[in-house]
Amino acid sequence: AASCKGLSRHRPKGTFTRLDIMENIIKSSIMSDSKGNIDPEKGSINDTHASIAAMNSVSRVECHQKKKRKKRNPYGNWKKKRSEAGEKIDPNKGTRRKQEPGELKLPHTGSYADQNMQELFQVSLPDNLPDEIKVTKRKVALLIAYLGTNYSGFQINEKQRTIQAEIELALYKARLLQKSNFGFPHKYSWSTSGRTDKGVHACAQVCSTKLEIGEITGDEVRERINLELPKDIVVLDVKRTTRNFCAKTGRSRVRYQYMIPSYIFFPDVEKMFEESGIGSNRCPRDPLADNEVKTLRAKLKNYRVSPEQFESLQCALKQYQGTHTYHNFTRRMEPGDKTAPRYIIEFIAKKPVIRKDGTEWIPTLVLGQAFLLNQIRKMIALACDVVGERATLDTMKYALSKEAKVRVPIAPAEGLFLDMSVYDGYNERKNRTSDLAEDLDWINQEGSQVMQNWETFKESVVQQKIVDQETEEGNFIKYLYTQINIFDSEAAYKTND
Repeated sequence: AASCKGLSRHRPKGTFTRLDIMENIIKSSIMSDSKGNIDPEKGSINDTHASIAAMNSVSRVECHQKKKRKKRNPYGNWKKKRSEAGEKIDPNKGTRRKQEPGELKLPHTGSYADQNMQELFQVSLPDNLPDEIKVTKRKVALLIAYLGTNYSGFQINEKQRTIQAEIELALYKARLLQKSNFGFPHKYSWSTSGRTDKGVHACAQVCSTKLEIGEITGDEVRERINLELPKDIVVLDVKRTTRNFCAKTGRSRVRYQYMIPSYIFFPDVEKMFEESGIGSNRCPRDPLADNEVKTLRAKLKNYRVSPEQFESLQCALKQYQGTHTYHNFTRRMEPGDKTAPRYIIEFIAKKPVIRKDGTEWIPTLVLGQAFLLNQIRKMIALACDVVGERATLDTMKYALSKEAKVRVPIAPAEGLFLDMSVYDGYNERKNRTSDLAEDLDWINQEGSQVMQNWETFKESVVQQKIVDQETEEGNFIKYLYTQINIFDSEAAYKTND
């Protein structure tokens, strides 16, 4: 009876709880006769307390079942609500269709295992593959380099030609994936260190997956995959990893490279546009005609960056090092957003390089933990405006502050590519738990065959592609015109003193 009163101590006066009613019923049934008089032979007060305690325990369980508390799943996230049919309910996307018993599972609509993708891109699957023999699956890391020009980004996507779809097809043709797994990336634990957008290149994209390789070596696996890949995608290395390795979550740092043509810093460029007969009233999306690009390129290609400009660029890039808030350097992010702070380990400009066509390019390297969408391109754009005296170092510091709202321009995507992925944290953990897995330490393997292939692909394929693309399209010349004649830097960079 005391425990019952404890549960109902918060009820309003004059009301009765379920436990009060049960207490009265038990007392009357145990210690009273048919007329309501106390009968000692029917039980004692101790028996009454025991019965009330038992009923109290049952009532607690029933109350707990009716009012379930919100629980977390094994990953620490809140469990999603489910409908009566067991389907996950997303208030933003509606109810997911439940798969019927015995229904055939369909492959990903962005995979070449899908019939529509095969017809759209005229891909034919091999019919003469030998019978499948089950081989032990091994978790591996693939170091991949590619040109993104002919693809709609890296990640697999419906009705789009993607790099992931090409790699999956090559794995299937090389008999490293079973037919039952082809088109179902989750079945072979596919993960990538990062996603690149449409047209963006990479020299060191890392992917983790389970392949049926048995005991064959990583070099043999690499050769078998490369035989089935298109020429603009190449696997540079294959390494055994621990079973729980994930390329996305295991990455410690990532390094990107952005190539800047020196004529971006051409002095008195506004006067040059006027002398070339190019006015200021142009469409921002396509401001220059092809013949105008060629005319301007002939005047700009022999320009060399001055020592003062190079030093100014180094000083501007150094402002990004450390932890700052980058809500002004991405899309649709307001001041105070919790995902805005980013840690930049290093941002430097390397010695300018003169390419075969006579133009000078400045390679810049940025090393950090993770980057926001368009962050690097906007960082480059603001640094270039500082060198061109359209902005100041104080403007940069203000744009990196927590509460500032600054409109930062965006540099062309054609100069950016993923340079290297680093897995220091994984290597330390792996050395304590596994002897069979290999270190993912490509950055410190200078002189190895893998790094020689990586350097060759970077210089001869990726960087040369960036130079050739600029020669054909003039994206940086168009960007320079936009910055001078269309973008209002004075209004955009205005600070609140």
